[in-house]
Amino acid sequence: MYSMGIAVSTLSTAVSSLVGAVLVRNVDRIPGNGGKVSWLSRNINRGHLDYYYWLLTGMGVVNLGYYFLCCWAYGSMDGPPDDQMVESEESHQK
Repeated sequence: MYSMGIAVSTLSTAVSSLVGAVLVRNVDRIPGNGGKVSWLSRNINRGHLDYYYWLLTGMGVVNLGYYFLCCWAYGSMDGPPDDQMVESEESHQK
């Protein structure tokens, strides 16, 4: 089970790196069309790195909203706390 956890962790790191690279590539390409200065310009004085960070902030807020939506949809569990469940499992095994 430990090796499965390591594999899932490594896979999630690889996917997040890929998504980050695609995001940077698109942010560099799309706003720079039509002769405009890219947000991620090589000249830091002409670029708009703040727009890129606002985009990341917006994505984080959307992700947080999705998290809250999933928490609300899932709801709370009705039942005994974990301590009582462990005691009931031990009594069934005897």
